[in-house]
Amino acid sequence: MIKYRFRILKGLVAEELYKTIDVYCGRMGCEMVELNIQEDHVHLLVPMPPNESVSKLLGTVKGKIVIQIFR
Repeated sequence: MIKYRFRILKGLVAEELYKTIDVYCGRMGCEMVELNIQEDHVHLLVPMPPNESVSKLLGTVKGKIVIQIFR
């Protein structure tokens, strides 16, 4: 199976994405250790508090980013 990824995460979109991920990680009580934004995907390294789930963080971040950047 071939994945089709659109190469849109560059320039102003990448800058806004970085700021948005930083803000929402802070709101969830997480500290962003490393963030690598490539043209078609993102690598994020975040230590999580034990009372938060990874899926909740990623669901919140991905949902808010889509709404904020692509509106």
